[in-house]
Amino acid sequence: MPLPAALKSPGFKRHAWYLATLALAFGGGGLFAWLAMPAGWLSGALVATALAALLGAPVGVEKNTRLGVYMILGTSMGSAITPETLRGITTWPVTMGVLAASVPVMMAAVIVYLEKVAGWDRRSAFFAAAPGALSTVLVMAESSGADTRRVCSVSRCGCSCWWRCCRRRSAGSATSRPARCRSTPSCPT
Repeated sequence: MPLPAALKSPGFKRHAWYLATLALAFGGGGLFAWLAMPAGWLSGALVATALAALLGAPVGVEKNTRLGVYMILGTSMGSAITPETLRGITTWPVTMGVLAASVPVMMAAVIVYLEKVAGWDRRSAFFAAAPGALSTVLVMAESSGADTRRVCSVSRCGCSCWWRCCRRRSAGSATSRPARCRSTPSCPT
């Protein structure tokens, strides 16, 4: 017996892949949470879907679903800010001043590098240079027409380099950064 025409339609296939992506993300997140990995639900879902994408699976979710999840994540992260946290920030005026001055300078330097040396378009360079808030940056990059793959890859390598740098400094090591990050403009060392 042949399959009904509705099951052969591109819309059905697309929705089937959306559901498969969500199931894969849920499974990866559950596994990482069960293994007590840091941010297990988030990192497990990311790793599982990234591996599937690297293996050629057409993973993805509908734009409205993705935006809804971004809002939920932003709300949950923002709810961690308490009045006590805000009072603590006021005790760091010099640090906040240096941060406020250095972030725009760093962003400008990275934008110029990505445009002039790497040959990127201005939108992609701008969003790739933005520090932190990757999910928000990706939403804005996608809606502006920037290359989100480039933005994500530079932002993630930048975070990885920062983490390695902080880890080395806390351990007192003076080794140079890994070769794969030497050409990344957002690395601090």
